[in-house]
Amino acid sequence: MTATVLRRAAELLLVLLGLSVLVFLLTSLAPSDPAEEILRRGGIQPTARSVAALRAELGLDRPLFTQYLRWLLAVLASVRAAFRPERSTAAPSRS
Repeated sequence: MTATVLRRAAELLLVLLGLSVLVFLLTSLAPSDPAEEILRRGGIQPTARSVAALRAELGLDRPLFTQYLRWLLAVLASVRAAFRPERSTAAPSRS
């Protein structure tokens, strides 16, 4: 029973990892440069210098594997934050 549960958990992790690779590759293979699109949508005419600067800032000039690892860590951090209980910033009331 325990072996089956562990095997299924390992299979689930492999499927999730495979799906994450697929999603990342599909988004990275977009037909346009994300840096150019961001600049255009911000009302800025993209130049070679501004596109290169934004690509460096976003990490798009790094190897694809490095981009994937950064993306995966960001996704995991956002999932972790979604399950973290909200902390109230209000001062405790005195009765």
